[in-house]
Amino acid sequence: MLHTTPYTKHPQERLTHRPKPKGVQRARAKRLTELQAQALSAEQEALARVTLKVEGPNLFDRINNLPPELRLKIYAHLLIQPCKFDLLHRDSCTPLSYSHPGPSPATWVWNTFSSSEAIQHHCCASCYTTGWGSPRSIYVSPARSKWAPEPSNPYLCDNCYVTNIRSKCGPCPSLLNLKCLCARKLNLEILLVNRFIYEEASRVFWGGWFAFEGPELLLHFLDGLSERSKGLLGRVCLLLDPEVYAGGMGKRERKALVRCFRALRACTGLCEVEVDARVLADERVVLGLRNVRVKNCVRVMRVPGRSEVQGYYTYDRAVWVRFSKRVEVVGGLVDVLRRSMLRGAVRGDVVRGFFARS
Repeated sequence: MLHTTPYTKHPQERLTHRPKPKGVQRARAKRLTELQAQALSAEQEALARVTLKVEGPNLFDRINNLPPELRLKIYAHLLIQPCKFDLLHRDSCTPLSYSHPGPSPATWVWNTFSSSEAIQHHCCASCYTTGWGSPRSIYVSPARSKWAPEPSNPYLCDNCYVTNIRSKCGPCPSLLNLKCLCARKLNLEILLVNRFIYEEASRVFWGGWFAFEGPELLLHFLDGLSERSKGLLGRVCLLLDPEVYAGGMGKRERKALVRCFRALRACTGLCEVEVDARVLADERVVLGLRNVRVKNCVRVMRVPGRSEVQGYYTYDRAVWVRFSKRVEVVGGLVDVLRRSMLRGAVRGDVVRGFFARS
């Protein structure tokens, strides 16, 4: 009679005596690997937290931990400036040479051939016509914005590039009307830190003043904005240079003004608007302006001529002397237009009647 040892009822002993199938063994090995990986990951996270606690938070973490109201005040301190027509020259102001930042014309370079500075810094393949045997540096205007696209032709100076190439590819501001850089917007780098800061700071930035000395500049500015930026635009100032528009606005300028005010209708967040009194000389422009909706304030300004502010040029520190002396116009058509822009309750025939009597 054969005697056999029965299986023990204890599961641990039974499992040690019975080998498991290969599939079960592979599954258990895979699960063990996953558990080991999770334990290693948890250990690394704990080490990172300890390291971060020792090193302390970085600048972004500190800004992010501030209350939203305080962050907005910081952005406003960095990005918000007064209207550029009210700015003063800084103590460190360096006037740009030759009354404009671009290179001198070819005739000027030719007449001053003996000037080594003119030959070295104010010449390029377009405005310098002598031999190019020796290397010469191409003039780079200090007025060129660092946010502007890189020039596609490195052999042209800034003035020739803007006039001959960039202006034919799209709208671009001229470099010939800046005497210094005191009115340039500062600290725009903060908008490039990350998307979170951009979303917050851009609302503050677009709520500041944007001033233009001509309708085409404003039109090109609005054409380049996205729908979101147009909705955030808060304050716009449009003044006309009395010398440039001394004989009145031409057909091209009037069309540009009509298009400007049509584009401003898409700017639903406008709080303040300043316009030059000269734009009220055309009926189509006035009818287009009355449809612009503004929340708080509308001002119609008159810019004095050069003879009216002649004495201020000797001691006034304003960057734009004549524009800084502008005065507000009230009464008649101006009041009707202001009421239409603020409340939207004035019909077109009423505006035409006041325009005919003005």
